[in-house]
Amino acid sequence: MAPFVGWSIKKKSLKPTRLVLFHWGELRSKMGSWLQHLMQANFGAVKIERFEGPYCFEKTVVIMRHNEGSMGKERNLQVFGLLRCNARRFCDISPGGKGQETSERVFHLL
Repeated sequence: MAPFVGWSIKKKSLKPTRLVLFHWGELRSKMGSWLQHLMQANFGAVKIERFEGPYCFEKTVVIMRHNEGSMGKERNLQVFGLLRCNARRFCDISPGGKGQETSERVFHLL
């Protein structure tokens, strides 16, 4: 999801309302718990589309995992820094409070 977050930053914080996920060419209806929580921390609640009816997309973005390599070192650091910051906020963790996590949300990301 890092290339998608990078795209969102580049497009001035556009946030998705729905995601269509594919893995090895197969449509997926869910993502792993830690990734779902990380995306929720970054974008808020996002529906994962299952295509249970006809759909029309006004805006569509196709991003592949392989795009991460072309992000460059500076963009990569920016994206992962944002993800870390949002994950800390989601879990109510202070960046300086090493080992003092009290929120149960921390365990959802693990």
